[in-house]
Amino acid sequence: MRLLHKLLLVAKETYIRQVKSWSFLFLVLSPFIFIGLSATISYFGAKMTPDDQIAIVSTDKTIQSQLKHHDTFTWKYKSVDNAKKAMKDDKIVGYVYIKSDSQKISANYYGNDEMSSTDEVKIRQILQSKQATLNIINAGLDKQQLQQLSIQPQYKKHIAKKAVDKKTVQSISYMILSFLMYIVILTYAATTAQEIAAEKGTKIMEVIFSSMSATKYFYGKILGILGVILTHIGIYLLGGIAIYPFIINLDMVSKFKDMIGDILLNLVSVNLIYVVLGIVIYTILAAFFGALVVRVEDTSKAIQPITILIIASFLSSMVFINNPSSMIVKVLSYVPFLSSFFMPIRVIDNSVSIIEISISLAILFATTALMTSYISKIYFGLILQSDDVGIWKNFKRGLKFK
Repeated sequence: MRLLHKLLLVAKETYIRQVKSWSFLFLVLSPFIFIGLSATISYFGAKMTPDDQIAIVSTDKTIQSQLKHHDTFTWKYKSVDNAKKAMKDDKIVGYVYIKSDSQKISANYYGNDEMSSTDEVKIRQILQSKQATLNIINAGLDKQQLQQLSIQPQYKKHIAKKAVDKKTVQSISYMILSFLMYIVILTYAATTAQEIAAEKGTKIMEVIFSSMSATKYFYGKILGILGVILTHIGIYLLGGIAIYPFIINLDMVSKFKDMIGDILLNLVSVNLIYVVLGIVIYTILAAFFGALVVRVEDTSKAIQPITILIIASFLSSMVFINNPSSMIVKVLSYVPFLSSFFMPIRVIDNSVSIIEISISLAILFATTALMTSYISKIYFGLILQSDDVGIWKNFKRGLKFK
Protein backbone atom coordinates (compact mmCIF):
# COMPACT_ATOMS: atom_id res chain seq x y z
CA MET A 1 0.00 0.00 0.00
CA ARG A 2 2.88 2.31 0.83
CA LEU A 3 4.56 1.56 -2.51
CA LEU A 4 1.30 2.30 -4.31
CA HIS A 5 1.12 5.63 -2.50
CA LYS A 6 4.65 6.49 -3.65
CA LEU A 7 3.83 5.41 -7.22
CA LEU A 8 0.80 7.72 -7.26
CA LEU A 9 2.90 10.49 -5.71
CA VAL A 10 5.37 10.23 -8.61
CA ALA A 11 2.46 10.18 -11.08
CA LYS A 12 0.91 13.25 -9.46
CA GLU A 13 4.19 15.19 -9.42
CA THR A 14 4.85 14.33 -13.08
CA TYR A 15 1.30 15.25 -14.06
CA ILE A 16 1.29 18.62 -12.28
CA ARG A 17 4.70 19.60 -13.65
CA GLN A 18 3.64 18.77 -17.20
CA VAL A 19 0.25 20.51 -17.18
CA LYS A 20 1.76 23.65 -15.64
CA SER A 21 4.37 23.94 -18.36
CA TRP A 22 4.06 26.57 -21.09
CA SER A 23 4.55 23.94 -23.79
CA PHE A 24 1.44 22.07 -22.60
CA LEU A 25 -0.66 25.23 -22.47
CA PHE A 26 0.48 26.27 -25.93
CA LEU A 27 -0.13 22.81 -27.40
CA VAL A 28 -3.62 22.62 -25.90
CA LEU A 29 -4.71 26.17 -26.64
CA SER A 30 -3.19 26.61 -30.12
CA PRO A 31 -6.02 24.80 -32.01
CA PHE A 32 -8.67 26.87 -30.21
CA ILE A 33 -6.73 30.08 -30.86
CA PHE A 34 -6.42 29.13 -34.53
CA ILE A 35 -10.13 28.31 -34.84
CA GLY A 36 -11.08 31.50 -32.98
CA LEU A 37 -8.89 33.72 -35.14
CA SER A 38 -10.08 32.04 -38.35
CA ALA A 39 -13.73 32.41 -37.36
CA THR A 40 -13.25 36.05 -36.32
CA ILE A 41 -11.40 37.00 -39.50
CA SER A 42 -13.94 35.20 -41.68
CA TYR A 43 -16.87 36.74 -39.81
CA PHE A 44 -15.67 40.33 -40.08
CA GLY A 45 -14.34 39.72 -43.55
CA ALA A 46 -17.78 38.58 -44.64
CA LYS A 47 -19.43 41.59 -43.07
CA MET A 48 -20.18 44.47 -45.40
CA THR A 49 -17.72 47.29 -44.84
CA PRO A 50 -18.95 50.91 -44.91
CA ASP A 51 -17.03 51.54 -48.16
CA ASP A 52 -19.20 48.94 -49.94
CA GLN A 53 -22.53 50.33 -48.79
CA ILE A 54 -25.27 52.02 -50.76
CA ALA A 55 -27.06 54.99 -49.22
CA ILE A 56 -30.86 55.19 -49.33
CA VAL A 57 -32.15 58.75 -49.40
CA SER A 58 -35.86 58.73 -48.58
CA THR A 59 -38.27 60.00 -45.96
CA ASP A 60 -40.68 57.07 -46.45
CA LYS A 61 -40.87 55.21 -43.12
CA THR A 62 -42.27 52.04 -44.73
CA ILE A 63 -39.29 51.65 -47.04
CA GLN A 64 -36.91 52.41 -44.18
CA SER A 65 -38.42 49.67 -42.02
CA GLN A 66 -38.10 47.13 -44.84
CA LEU A 67 -34.47 47.91 -45.66
CA LYS A 68 -32.98 48.91 -42.30
CA HIS A 69 -31.80 45.36 -41.45
CA HIS A 70 -30.09 44.91 -44.81
CA ASP A 71 -26.30 45.28 -44.35
CA THR A 72 -25.78 46.63 -47.86
CA PHE A 73 -27.82 49.78 -47.28
CA THR A 74 -27.25 52.73 -44.98
CA TRP A 75 -29.68 55.51 -43.92
CA LYS A 76 -27.17 57.88 -42.36
CA TYR A 77 -27.31 60.36 -45.27
CA LYS A 78 -30.51 62.42 -45.07
CA SER A 79 -30.13 64.44 -48.27
CA VAL A 80 -28.98 63.91 -51.85
CA ASP A 81 -26.15 66.42 -51.37
CA ASN A 82 -24.78 64.53 -48.38
CA ALA A 83 -25.00 61.20 -50.24
CA LYS A 84 -23.35 62.69 -53.32
CA LYS A 85 -20.46 64.04 -51.22
CA ALA A 86 -20.05 60.66 -49.46
CA MET A 87 -19.87 58.91 -52.83
CA LYS A 88 -17.28 61.40 -54.05
CA ASP A 89 -15.21 60.72 -50.89
CA ASP A 90 -15.51 56.94 -51.53
CA LYS A 91 -17.42 56.40 -48.28
CA ILE A 92 -20.21 54.70 -50.25
CA VAL A 93 -20.33 53.14 -53.70
CA GLY A 94 -23.60 54.82 -54.60
CA TYR A 95 -26.99 56.03 -53.45
CA VAL A 96 -30.66 55.51 -54.28
CA TYR A 97 -32.89 58.57 -54.19
CA ILE A 98 -36.51 57.56 -53.60
CA LYS A 99 -39.36 60.05 -53.84
CA SER A 100 -43.08 59.49 -53.78
CA ASP A 101 -46.41 61.27 -53.80
CA SER A 102 -49.99 60.07 -53.49
CA GLN A 103 -49.95 58.66 -57.04
CA LYS A 104 -46.51 57.35 -57.87
CA ILE A 105 -43.23 56.23 -56.33
CA SER A 106 -39.93 56.56 -58.20
CA ALA A 107 -36.28 55.77 -57.52
CA ASN A 108 -32.98 56.69 -59.14
CA TYR A 109 -29.65 55.00 -58.51
CA TYR A 110 -26.38 56.93 -58.80
CA GLY A 111 -23.18 54.99 -58.32
CA ASN A 112 -19.53 54.44 -59.16
CA ASP A 113 -20.24 50.77 -59.81
CA GLU A 114 -23.18 48.62 -60.82
CA MET A 115 -25.49 47.59 -57.99
CA SER A 116 -25.54 43.84 -57.40
CA SER A 117 -28.51 42.01 -58.90
CA THR A 118 -29.55 40.81 -55.42
CA ASP A 119 -29.69 44.34 -54.01
CA GLU A 120 -31.47 45.66 -57.12
CA VAL A 121 -34.12 42.94 -56.93
CA LYS A 122 -34.64 43.72 -53.23
CA ILE A 123 -35.25 47.43 -53.92
CA ARG A 124 -37.49 46.70 -56.91
CA GLN A 125 -39.64 44.34 -54.83
CA ILE A 126 -40.12 46.93 -52.10
CA LEU A 127 -40.93 49.67 -54.61
CA GLN A 128 -43.42 47.44 -56.45
CA SER A 129 -45.13 46.55 -53.18
CA LYS A 130 -45.32 50.21 -52.22
CA GLN A 131 -46.68 51.17 -55.67
CA ALA A 132 -49.29 48.37 -55.52
CA THR A 133 -50.49 49.72 -52.17
CA LEU A 134 -50.82 53.21 -53.64
CA ASN A 135 -52.71 51.85 -56.67
CA ILE A 136 -55.23 50.04 -54.45
CA ILE A 137 -55.83 53.14 -52.36
CA ASN A 138 -56.30 55.35 -55.44
CA ALA A 139 -58.63 52.84 -57.12
CA GLY A 140 -61.18 53.17 -54.31
CA LEU A 141 -61.98 49.43 -54.16
CA ASP A 142 -64.54 47.96 -51.75
CA LYS A 143 -63.74 45.36 -49.08
CA GLN A 144 -64.59 42.32 -51.21
CA GLN A 145 -62.45 43.53 -54.09
CA LEU A 146 -59.56 44.16 -51.73
CA GLN A 147 -59.87 40.60 -50.41
CA GLN A 148 -59.73 39.25 -53.96
CA LEU A 149 -56.60 41.27 -54.69
CA SER A 150 -54.95 40.07 -51.49
CA ILE A 151 -54.99 36.41 -52.58
CA GLN A 152 -51.38 35.25 -53.01
CA PRO A 153 -50.06 32.37 -55.11
CA GLN A 154 -48.99 29.25 -53.22
CA TYR A 155 -45.34 28.40 -53.52
CA LYS A 156 -43.56 25.56 -51.74
CA LYS A 157 -39.95 24.46 -51.98
CA HIS A 158 -39.00 20.79 -52.19
CA ILE A 159 -35.22 20.64 -52.14
CA ALA A 160 -33.55 17.26 -52.51
CA LYS A 161 -30.93 16.83 -49.81
CA LYS A 162 -27.53 16.67 -51.44
CA ALA A 163 -25.52 13.63 -50.49
CA VAL A 164 -22.29 14.54 -48.78
CA ASP A 165 -19.28 13.45 -50.80
CA LYS A 166 -18.16 10.31 -48.98
CA LYS A 167 -14.55 10.41 -50.20
CA THR A 168 -14.15 14.05 -49.21
CA VAL A 169 -15.47 13.37 -45.71
CA GLN A 170 -13.19 10.36 -45.31
CA SER A 171 -10.13 12.27 -46.48
CA ILE A 172 -10.77 15.28 -44.24
CA SER A 173 -11.55 13.03 -41.26
CA TYR A 174 -8.33 11.08 -41.59
CA MET A 175 -6.17 14.15 -42.26
CA ILE A 176 -7.46 15.82 -39.07
CA LEU A 177 -6.97 12.62 -37.05
CA SER A 178 -3.50 11.78 -38.35
CA PHE A 179 -2.20 15.35 -38.21
CA LEU A 180 -3.41 15.72 -34.61
CA MET A 181 -1.73 12.44 -33.67
CA TYR A 182 1.44 13.39 -35.55
CA ILE A 183 1.83 16.75 -33.76
CA VAL A 184 0.93 15.43 -30.30
CA ILE A 185 3.23 12.39 -30.57
CA LEU A 186 6.21 14.47 -31.68
CA THR A 187 5.61 16.93 -28.84
CA TYR A 188 5.15 14.35 -26.08
CA ALA A 189 8.01 12.19 -27.35
CA ALA A 190 10.43 15.12 -27.14
CA THR A 191 9.06 16.34 -23.79
CA THR A 192 9.17 12.89 -22.16
CA ALA A 193 12.66 12.08 -23.43
CA GLN A 194 13.99 15.41 -22.11
CA GLU A 195 12.35 14.90 -18.72
CA ILE A 196 13.84 11.43 -18.33
CA ALA A 197 17.26 12.57 -19.57
CA ALA A 198 17.28 15.45 -17.07
CA GLU A 199 17.13 12.93 -14.21
CA LYS A 200 20.07 10.86 -15.46
CA GLY A 201 22.89 10.25 -13.00
CA THR A 202 21.62 12.71 -10.38
CA LYS A 203 22.00 12.07 -6.66
CA ILE A 204 18.29 12.61 -6.13
CA MET A 205 17.56 9.50 -8.22
CA GLU A 206 19.76 7.41 -5.93
CA VAL A 207 17.80 8.73 -2.94
CA ILE A 208 14.47 8.00 -4.63
CA PHE A 209 15.54 4.47 -5.59
CA SER A 210 16.56 3.80 -1.99
CA SER A 211 12.93 4.22 -0.92
CA MET A 212 11.13 2.73 -3.93
CA SER A 213 12.06 0.49 -6.83
CA ALA A 214 13.01 1.93 -10.21
CA THR A 215 10.21 -0.16 -11.73
CA LYS A 216 7.56 1.50 -9.59
CA TYR A 217 9.10 4.90 -10.25
CA PHE A 218 8.96 4.31 -14.01
CA TYR A 219 5.34 3.18 -13.77
CA GLY A 220 4.57 6.37 -11.83
CA LYS A 221 6.20 8.52 -14.50
CA ILE A 222 4.30 6.78 -17.29
CA LEU A 223 1.03 6.97 -15.34
CA GLY A 224 1.51 10.71 -14.87
CA ILE A 225 2.27 11.23 -18.56
CA LEU A 226 -0.77 9.12 -19.48
CA GLY A 227 -2.86 11.41 -17.28
CA VAL A 228 -1.49 14.43 -19.15
CA ILE A 229 -2.34 12.84 -22.51
CA LEU A 230 -5.89 12.01 -21.42
CA THR A 231 -6.31 15.53 -20.03
CA HIS A 232 -5.09 16.96 -23.32
CA ILE A 233 -7.52 14.91 -25.41
CA GLY A 234 -10.31 15.52 -22.89
CA ILE A 235 -9.85 19.29 -23.22
CA TYR A 236 -10.11 18.96 -26.99
CA LEU A 237 -13.34 16.95 -26.66
CA LEU A 238 -14.95 19.26 -24.11
CA GLY A 239 -13.73 22.37 -25.93
CA GLY A 240 -15.10 21.03 -29.20
CA ILE A 241 -18.49 20.31 -27.59
CA ALA A 242 -18.53 23.82 -26.07
CA ILE A 243 -17.72 25.78 -29.25
CA TYR A 244 -19.66 23.55 -31.68
CA PRO A 245 -23.06 25.30 -31.20
CA PHE A 246 -21.46 28.70 -31.90
CA ILE A 247 -19.31 27.65 -34.85
CA ILE A 248 -21.94 25.56 -36.62
CA ASN A 249 -24.40 28.46 -36.80
CA LEU A 250 -22.01 30.82 -38.57
CA ASP A 251 -23.12 31.53 -42.13
CA MET A 252 -19.84 30.35 -43.60
CA VAL A 253 -20.03 27.04 -41.65
CA SER A 254 -23.74 26.16 -41.52
CA LYS A 255 -23.86 25.11 -45.18
CA PHE A 256 -21.32 22.38 -44.36
CA LYS A 257 -23.27 21.17 -41.32
CA ASP A 258 -23.93 17.65 -42.65
CA MET A 259 -20.31 17.19 -43.69
CA ILE A 260 -19.01 18.42 -40.32
CA GLY A 261 -21.39 16.02 -38.54
CA ASP A 262 -20.04 13.05 -40.52
CA ILE A 263 -16.44 14.13 -39.86
CA LEU A 264 -17.06 14.36 -36.11
CA LEU A 265 -18.59 10.88 -36.08
CA ASN A 266 -15.42 9.56 -37.71
CA LEU A 267 -13.23 11.31 -35.14
CA VAL A 268 -15.16 10.45 -31.98
CA SER A 269 -15.17 6.69 -32.50
CA VAL A 270 -12.84 3.73 -31.97
CA ASN A 271 -10.27 5.88 -33.74
CA LEU A 272 -9.91 7.84 -30.51
CA ILE A 273 -8.59 4.67 -28.83
CA TYR A 274 -5.99 4.31 -31.57
CA VAL A 275 -4.96 7.92 -31.06
CA VAL A 276 -4.48 7.45 -27.29
CA LEU A 277 -2.63 4.14 -27.61
CA GLY A 278 -0.51 5.53 -30.45
CA ILE A 279 0.55 8.51 -28.34
CA VAL A 280 1.21 6.27 -25.32
CA ILE A 281 3.36 3.67 -27.12
CA TYR A 282 5.52 6.31 -28.78
CA THR A 283 5.85 8.23 -25.50
CA ILE A 284 7.02 5.10 -23.65
CA LEU A 285 9.56 4.42 -26.40
CA ALA A 286 10.73 8.05 -26.09
CA ALA A 287 11.18 7.56 -22.34
CA PHE A 288 13.40 4.57 -23.10
CA PHE A 289 15.57 6.55 -25.54
CA GLY A 290 15.69 9.46 -23.11
CA ALA A 291 17.15 7.14 -20.47
CA LEU A 292 19.97 6.12 -22.85
CA VAL A 293 21.59 9.57 -23.06
CA VAL A 294 23.80 11.28 -20.50
CA ARG A 295 23.26 14.91 -21.47
CA VAL A 296 19.87 16.54 -22.05
CA GLU A 297 21.18 18.23 -25.20
CA ASP A 298 21.70 14.78 -26.75
CA THR A 299 18.02 13.95 -26.45
CA SER A 300 17.11 15.19 -29.92
CA LYS A 301 19.69 12.83 -31.42
CA ALA A 302 18.52 9.93 -29.30
CA ILE A 303 14.88 10.20 -30.39
CA GLN A 304 15.72 10.58 -34.09
CA PRO A 305 14.68 6.95 -34.79
CA ILE A 306 11.28 7.71 -33.22
CA THR A 307 10.95 10.93 -35.18
CA ILE A 308 11.77 9.15 -38.44
CA LEU A 309 9.30 6.37 -37.65
CA ILE A 310 6.53 8.87 -36.86
CA ILE A 311 7.14 10.90 -40.02
CA ALA A 312 7.35 7.74 -42.15
CA SER A 313 4.09 6.42 -40.67
CA PHE A 314 2.33 9.74 -41.17
CA LEU A 315 3.46 10.31 -44.76
CA SER A 316 3.01 6.70 -45.89
CA SER A 317 -0.52 6.58 -44.47
CA MET A 318 -1.37 9.70 -46.49
CA VAL A 319 -0.44 7.83 -49.67
CA PHE A 320 -3.11 5.20 -48.96
CA ILE A 321 -5.80 7.54 -47.67
CA ASN A 322 -7.96 6.85 -50.76
CA ASN A 323 -7.01 3.19 -51.04
CA PRO A 324 -8.10 1.61 -47.74
CA SER A 325 -8.56 -1.85 -49.30
CA SER A 326 -4.87 -2.10 -50.23
CA MET A 327 -3.11 -5.18 -48.85
CA ILE A 328 -0.35 -2.94 -47.47
CA VAL A 329 -2.90 -1.00 -45.40
CA LYS A 330 -4.47 -4.23 -44.16
CA VAL A 331 -1.13 -5.66 -43.05
CA LEU A 332 0.19 -2.45 -41.45
CA SER A 333 -3.08 -1.97 -39.54
CA TYR A 334 -1.95 -4.85 -37.30
CA VAL A 335 1.67 -3.71 -36.82
CA PRO A 336 2.32 -1.87 -33.53
CA PHE A 337 3.59 1.72 -33.96
CA LEU A 338 1.99 1.74 -37.42
CA SER A 339 -1.54 0.50 -36.70
CA SER A 340 -2.50 3.81 -35.04
CA PHE A 341 -1.99 5.49 -38.42
CA PHE A 342 -3.27 2.76 -40.75
CA MET A 343 -6.25 1.14 -39.01
CA PRO A 344 -8.23 4.46 -38.81
CA ILE A 345 -8.11 4.57 -42.63
CA ARG A 346 -10.08 1.31 -42.73
CA VAL A 347 -12.34 2.29 -39.84
CA ILE A 348 -13.34 5.56 -41.53
CA ASP A 349 -13.99 3.64 -44.77
CA ASN A 350 -16.18 1.10 -42.89
CA SER A 351 -14.23 -1.67 -44.60
CA VAL A 352 -13.10 -3.47 -41.45
CA SER A 353 -14.96 -5.81 -39.10
CA ILE A 354 -15.20 -5.53 -35.32
CA ILE A 355 -13.14 -8.72 -35.00
CA GLU A 356 -10.30 -7.21 -37.05
CA ILE A 357 -10.40 -4.02 -34.97
CA SER A 358 -10.35 -6.06 -31.76
CA ILE A 359 -7.33 -8.10 -32.91
CA SER A 360 -5.46 -4.96 -33.95
CA LEU A 361 -6.21 -3.21 -30.63
CA ALA A 362 -5.24 -6.34 -28.66
CA ILE A 363 -1.86 -6.49 -30.44
CA LEU A 364 -1.26 -2.77 -29.91
CA PHE A 365 -2.27 -2.89 -26.25
CA ALA A 366 -0.22 -6.04 -25.55
CA THR A 367 2.85 -4.54 -27.24
CA THR A 368 2.48 -1.35 -25.18
CA ALA A 369 2.10 -3.33 -21.94
CA LEU A 370 5.04 -5.68 -22.66
CA MET A 371 7.29 -2.80 -23.71
CA THR A 372 6.40 -0.84 -20.57
CA SER A 373 7.09 -3.88 -18.40
CA TYR A 374 10.46 -4.59 -20.06
CA ILE A 375 11.70 -0.99 -19.90
CA SER A 376 10.64 -0.69 -16.26
CA LYS A 377 12.81 -3.70 -15.39
CA ILE A 378 15.98 -2.25 -16.95
CA TYR A 379 15.16 1.34 -15.98
CA PHE A 380 17.35 1.24 -12.85
CA GLY A 381 20.43 0.34 -14.88
CA LEU A 382 19.64 2.89 -17.58
CA ILE A 383 18.86 5.90 -15.41
CA LEU A 384 21.98 5.59 -13.22
CA GLN A 385 24.39 5.48 -16.17
CA SER A 386 26.48 8.66 -16.14
CA ASP A 387 29.36 7.71 -18.43
CA ASP A 388 29.13 9.14 -21.94
CA VAL A 389 29.93 5.93 -23.83
CA GLY A 390 27.21 6.13 -26.43
CA ILE A 391 23.60 5.06 -26.61
CA TRP A 392 24.22 1.45 -27.60
CA LYS A 393 26.80 0.81 -24.87
CA ASN A 394 24.57 2.45 -22.27
CA PHE A 395 21.79 0.12 -23.37
CA LYS A 396 24.01 -2.97 -22.96
CA ARG A 397 25.18 -1.77 -19.54
CA GLY A 398 21.60 -1.23 -18.46
CA LEU A 399 20.75 -4.81 -19.31
CA LYS A 400 23.22 -6.03 -16.67
CA PHE A 401 21.07 -4.44 -13.94
CA LYS A 402 17.93 -6.26 -15.09
